[in-house]
Amino acid sequence: MSRVLIIGIGGFSGTYMQEYIKNKTLYNSYDFFGIGLKKVCRSDFIKYKKIDVTKEKDLEDFICECRPDYIINFCGEYSNVSFEQMKILNLFVTNNIINIVLKKGITIKKLLVIGSAAEYGTTNHFPIQENKTLNPNGDYGATKKMQTEAALEAFQKYNFPVVIARTFNLHGNGISENLLLGKYEKLIQNALDGSEISLSNSESIRDFIHIKDAVEMYWNILIYGTSGEVYNVCTGKGKRVIEMIEKLVLLSGKKIKIICKENSIADKEIKKSIGDCNKINNLMSAVK
Repeated sequence: MSRVLIIGIGGFSGTYMQEYIKNKTLYNSYDFFGIGLKKVCRSDFIKYKKIDVTKEKDLEDFICECRPDYIINFCGEYSNVSFEQMKILNLFVTNNIINIVLKKGITIKKLLVIGSAAEYGTTNHFPIQENKTLNPNGDYGATKKMQTEAALEAFQKYNFPVVIARTFNLHGNGISENLLLGKYEKLIQNALDGSEISLSNSESIRDFIHIKDAVEMYWNILIYGTSGEVYNVCTGKGKRVIEMIEKLVLLSGKKIKIICKENSIADKEIKKSIGDCNKINNLMSAVK
């Protein structure tokens, strides 16, 4: 059976990927390996090892040991750290994976790296297609853009089989507090019934996609996507941020008042982001 290595399997996306694999009984067709920082893996069908993937030698040893046919890299950093720290997980890990595979002569069928809609930056043209010029506003988008460029350069120079999933705004239970909805989910969780929470830039529009839908797209991009291509992982529909926060309040069962502060959207704030889903929808339709 083909071997699939999932790097960062214990994180938000990795956990939902485990659920997807289990529900689809993919372990009957593939051997799964996982690495991450957690002591153990929740799924017994994953051959797991705790590894700090920023340590290139440890990563190299494991890749050489399991010799995967497919690799998914879920590692990423989006919290408030320095630009150089952000580059370590958002760029260097992908670079190291590519270099290890090339140096050791390991033949893989596909590497999936996870990009971000933040790479696009601000635009007035919607929906946003994958071929739009990248013009990120902040450090996160900039480091993800660097990852995309490194991956595509490996494809162009060495015919390295890599695909990129450019993900828009995720939502789902367990989402990180460092992401938009995760932050407000935590605020609502800690808020007292009858209290207030402040929401800045409530009229901003985002393309929110549930993590369960995203991991299904990730899997199909990995297995059926065309090397050297970028696929938006999105719904093609925009929702105002306040609509999503109101849903979180409703689900909490609490009476919480949302105080909107619309006084000055920062220059670097993206007011609207909606992805073009035609490419990913065509892929998903073709494999069903």
